Amino acid sequence: MIKVKTYDSPWTDLRTEVKKVQEQLKINESSLREVNITHWEEILEKIWKEFSTRKSSRWIWESLKRPTYGFYISSYELLNLTELIDENETVWFILDESVKMKTKFWVYEGLITAFNKVIWECNYVDEILIVSKKYEWLISINHHDIISGTKKMIDKLKYLENKINTAGNNGEQA
Repeated sequence: MIKVKTYDSPWTDLRTEVKKVQEQLKINESSLREVNITHWEEILEKIWKEFSTRKSSRWIWESLKRPTYGFYISSYELLNLTELIDENETVWFILDESVKMKTKFWVYEGLITAFNKVIWECNYVDEILIVSKKYEWLISINHHDIISGTKKMIDKLKYLENKINTAGNNGEQA
């Protein structure tokens, strides 16, 4: 479950937390790194242009272009993002941190295997976006525990949902 918390300061220490978890798990920057400050705006602009019906929005999942597919994540222990994305593909990871109704997107790039280890150790992420660097697909995990995707991810999400539901009904891990 994605955890949301209220803070007095404008932003949490999400970037610091990601870095700390990355160091603790000995995940190097070639597997997961923060995008250079001069590039993140351009990346976000392209993502919204390609996948959203709005120029910008607080939560892209509210304005995804159709077709899309999504489902409720009843157990994050059963969600394995490496089943959706080739572990050799470098992708964008966008972490949405909302504090006092303001949003900040932190943009990373790297491999899903590294991200899959780091993100579940971090707190207070409002939304997670995983996007093909060729802008061929997008996956969103929101604070309502809904995972949704576009384009090439639709069939993979349907398969994963079925697998999770089957494993959950049998008391097994997917």
